[in-house]
Amino acid sequence: MQTQDNAIVRLSFVVQYRFRDAFLSRYSLQDPEAILRDAAQASIREVVGRMTIEDVLSERRDDVASETAQILQQTIDAYDAGVYITEVQLQEVQPPEEVRQAFDDVVAASQDANRAVNEAEGYSNELLPKARGQAAEIVAAASGYRDAKIAEAQGEAERFLAIEREYRRAPAITRRRIYLETMEVVLPNVETVVVEAGTAQVLPFLPIGRNAVSLPAQKRPAAALPERSGRPPAPSPATIVIPADTTAGEAAR
Repeated sequence: MQTQDNAIVRLSFVVQYRFRDAFLSRYSLQDPEAILRDAAQASIREVVGRMTIEDVLSERRDDVASETAQILQQTIDAYDAGVYITEVQLQEVQPPEEVRQAFDDVVAASQDANRAVNEAEGYSNELLPKARGQAAEIVAAASGYRDAKIAEAQGEAERFLAIEREYRRAPAITRRRIYLETMEVVLPNVETVVVEAGTAQVLPFLPIGRNAVSLPAQKRPAAALPERSGRPPAPSPATIVIPADTTAGEAAR
């Protein structure tokens, strides 16, 4: 049989039928079986002629059988044969012997392609939900970080406004409180030396500080030179000297 793409295919099939009107099947046609055989061949040739050889060999074999049964039933009904077609079964569908190996390779390649597509779809169905979940998690984390930063900024602004209101009510008390709070943060990180009143004039001559080294005047270097590598020497810890009789307001100034 010839297909739509001008290929030749060898096809065998079986038609199953039953008589639904004994009188018509006996007296309406002279040879019902021969007519049924010829009508079945004509019907399947019509169906195969509308399909490509790939459709007939693999993709639409079931359609070939169902469409053949439908067309055959319409043809037999036009003859008033009293026959009901129950089923058409394809037995063997093969290309010509000369090109059978090539068609087998084509069918195998088509099956491999379908398998690859199914594997890719399975991988996609597995990966996409995971990626969507990760994206939703990142968005939720970003939203939480944004809300936290907004709340923190609003809290800082409200705190500043509250301090500003308190400052307007009592400027001196507010300045002293801010000074004490600042000293609580600064002083733990530096070395603090408290001296008695009247001794401030000798401070420039005292080696105050943990890293200070007591050396005779004639042996003390004028200035520390940087290392050959070009890096300057590490600075010593900062030192704050507060006279004993200094008030908080004077130190703040």
